[in-house]
Amino acid sequence: MRKKKILCAALVIAALSTISAMKTYAASAAMPDGTVVIGSKAFDLSYVNDPKNLTEISSLIVAGGGIYVKGFNKIWIDNTTGKALSASSIPSVTYTDNSGVVTKYAAGDIIDSATASTLEVISIE
Repeated sequence: MRKKKILCAALVIAALSTISAMKTYAASAAMPDGTVVIGSKAFDLSYVNDPKNLTEISSLIVAGGGIYVKGFNKIWIDNTTGKALSASSIPSVTYTDNSGVVTKYAAGDIIDSATASTLEVISIE
């Protein structure tokens, strides 16, 4: 019985450590430098500057919403005012990199926790 309690405690500690590590990772997983946010979409700078994506980018700009740029110094700039702003001002977005890979980011420039894997304890016996 004592071995089961020790095993159970070890599993709980391992689960809590894993959850804590996942939250730390999620909080530090920010969009790459050189990201452009237009409304609820975000893109790699190369993607935005590629002429084949001009129609998509133009339609997003016309549709409205904030435009923000993350410089290579990790500072977010409001394109309208030219002033720096905190990452917490960035809305949740769907980010597309130059090769077309899509990642969801929650508001505040952190990876969406729904896309992170979770730990499920099935049984402790």
